[in-house]
Amino acid sequence: MGDVEPTPIIAQLCEDLTTLDGPAAQYSQYLVLRTPPELTAERLVPALQSLLDRHDVLRLRLHEPAPGVWTLRTGEPGTVDAGTLVHTADGTPNDPAALERTVAAQVEAARARLDPRGGVMLQAVLLGRGPDGTGRLLLLAHHTVVDGVSWRILLADLRSACEAVEAGEPPEPARVPTSYRRWASLLARESRSGRRIAELDHWRRQTGGPATGAGLGRRPLDPARDTYGRAGRLRLHLPEDTTAALLTSAVTAFHGEINDLLLAALALAVGRWRSRHDPDAGPRVLVELEGHGREELDATADLSRTVGWFTSVFPVLLDPGEFDAAEAWDAGPALATVVKRTKEQLRAVPDRGLGHGLLRHLNPQTARLLAAGGTPEIGFNYLGRFTADGAAGPWTMDGTHAVVGTGVHPAMPLRHPLAVTAVTEDLGTGPRLAADWLWADGVLTAADVEEIARAGSRRCGPWCATSRCRTPADPPRRTSRWSP
Repeated sequence: MGDVEPTPIIAQLCEDLTTLDGPAAQYSQYLVLRTPPELTAERLVPALQSLLDRHDVLRLRLHEPAPGVWTLRTGEPGTVDAGTLVHTADGTPNDPAALERTVAAQVEAARARLDPRGGVMLQAVLLGRGPDGTGRLLLLAHHTVVDGVSWRILLADLRSACEAVEAGEPPEPARVPTSYRRWASLLARESRSGRRIAELDHWRRQTGGPATGAGLGRRPLDPARDTYGRAGRLRLHLPEDTTAALLTSAVTAFHGEINDLLLAALALAVGRWRSRHDPDAGPRVLVELEGHGREELDATADLSRTVGWFTSVFPVLLDPGEFDAAEAWDAGPALATVVKRTKEQLRAVPDRGLGHGLLRHLNPQTARLLAAGGTPEIGFNYLGRFTADGAAGPWTMDGTHAVVGTGVHPAMPLRHPLAVTAVTEDLGTGPRLAADWLWADGVLTAADVEEIARAGSRRCGPWCATSRCRTPADPPRRTSRWSP
């Protein structure tokens, strides 16, 4: 309980939006959860109260003593009343289309009820039974108190708490070994450490070199004009068999991770598109990545049950080098070369990118130097793998909607001209990779993004090429110059 130092990601949000009013107040994440049909508001309230009392960050309040300056403080257990956060939607959705419309309307209403100044950081809406007979619960939280990993913690706690209430027992979620407040303090101290300052040259090289992807699109971003309400959107899916190959045989062949493959594909697609619009453009692509941010700083810090916004944000310059472009797009050995180089560049990132935010936002001596590098024009985030299988019954996520959705005010400015958010959804019949493309309409056109997203689809598009690579091991070095 008490004052909480801003973490790098919250400091970034403050810098991007400056004021707590308007878009900042409604910036949120949400999901739809299947629940037992007998779950009522009367049973949900005490269960949710136990989560509010256990996880300090859910009682966070944001203050703004001056424009562009935010302070954070958590209240004592009991200072937030779960009864004021639980709502019931009118009517019962009886088909998928009706449920989808209800969810969209309730997300908008729940966003409007958030109040970071007043400590209202969470909303719960009982939606009634869905088409499969199970109940539906919308959970929406201000983004400053939750992230993808936090949702997993909260959902497990909520299920246990609701089952305890159903059994007539007091809900008592397990203790939290390390508070978000303590973690924030550790980050502030770490930002001034010698080992973090030693990373400064690495981060300056990412954004300070030539041909790092500047000039994507037709004009610079305009925060007043390029907002979420005016953004273009495209959602694409990989077939389940291709996704399964991508997550298993392809990842195994490269001894890597899914991000290695997805980012190699993205670099190829953007590089190809750019070369068609600018013959002098090279293949290097600067991307701003998001990581979970839960890296080990202190042997005594156990974050396994800590809820909060931990996300780390950092730039990575993807340089495919020289390769045979035609061969790469035909899923030949050159594609394996590009994937391997991408993997090497990602492994060269210190401590999975945690230090960039520390130096960019928490250390005043290094912040101005990194600020000069600007923000990469492409954002990428892989959320991970979530189960959304309707056959799994209650306490699973509803795959009818985005597994973890982002709730934003229409006037919220975009951070990038182009952003890609990917997630693997387990729907019961197999895993399915979904990619959401978001762009500033006017900086890029729908045709531009379609070309990037579907590049090479007649042969091997950027989302499936890596899973079809025929020779992933020790490919021969190609000396031919990169060409479209």
